[in-house]
Amino acid sequence: MKLYHVGVKLNEGIEMIADFKSTEKLIKPFITALNKSEEVFDNMMLQGRYFREVMRKSKLREWSNCCKWGTEAIFEYVRKNEFPYSYSRITSNYFYDSVEKCEALFKKEYVDSGDDDGTIKMFEVEVNDENPQAYDMSVYDVAYEAMENESTTKEIINIARKYWSRYCRENKVIETVSDKKAIIKKYIKWSWENISV
Repeated sequence: MKLYHVGVKLNEGIEMIADFKSTEKLIKPFITALNKSEEVFDNMMLQGRYFREVMRKSKLREWSNCCKWGTEAIFEYVRKNEFPYSYSRITSNYFYDSVEKCEALFKKEYVDSGDDDGTIKMFEVEVNDENPQAYDMSVYDVAYEAMENESTTKEIINIARKYWSRYCRENKVIETVSDKKAIIKKYIKWSWENISV
């Protein structure tokens, strides 16, 4: 199946690696805490928020995002316990089913926020999966924002249930998830790179 991916450090012909940044190691302790109880998880998040501020002060912000790791942990906890046939977000790659959706995501996440450093590219990918799973990424974004705003763990668990149930918001952003083999087929220029001046 032909899908599209936005990423860095990719070349034609290589096989994509899920969790290439090894974030699973950062997420698993949060899952362990949640398996013990919501109270243990809440205490870990409180410690994580403090650690995040220390890391930000030390200019190590990327690895200090306890809200990201905590949100992913809740999603994985809900998936394992209630939606076990769904692909794990942690051990999957993310794709879009059109160039247009890829460009819209890139514009929203990087161009509009000023984070486009020129290293992020778009690729056509051959995914060995006849039935990849599609979810509304904006539902995940709501959960992440709720975590940032210190909503209760129960509230975020309920948002995760909506995501895994394939609920879509009005302004949905559909991401395609697969844990199957994915090979980079070709680099695709952003549409605005094809315009000659």
